[in-house]
Amino acid sequence: MTYLRKRMADTHEADMSQWFGGRRTRGSGNQFNNPADGRVSRYRKLFAFAWDCKSTRSGSVTVSTATWNKLREQSGGERPMLPIRFYDTDTLHVALDLVVIELDDLRELVTAVEDLREQLADYRRAEDDRPEEGVR
Repeated sequence: MTYLRKRMADTHEADMSQWFGGRRTRGSGNQFNNPADGRVSRYRKLFAFAWDCKSTRSGSVTVSTATWNKLREQSGGERPMLPIRFYDTDTLHVALDLVVIELDDLRELVTAVEDLREQLADYRRAEDDRPEEGVR
């Protein structure tokens, strides 16, 4: 791996771990007992992902069912995610960040957010209906 490609990969993996509160795996996931580039434990978060980062300066990344199936198998109970980063300079300026997740995971995530939004609205309405203390 060239120096630039290693820097691209290391930066991307570190950013993902920081954003998701997870941990990077040693050797960028090349260990048989610790696959994938990083993960968040399903025992810590409801939406816990294991990810395998892909980054490029070429403007395209190929995603295959074989790649996805391998990541799904390596996820070990966490949800698989394929973060894709496009750099536009050798100084590692990020042009675009994307993630690929399964549609069922996205549906579940959106449903959870909408449910929380409704619960918050109900809570705020109950607070508004509550009489102020000291007012008779």
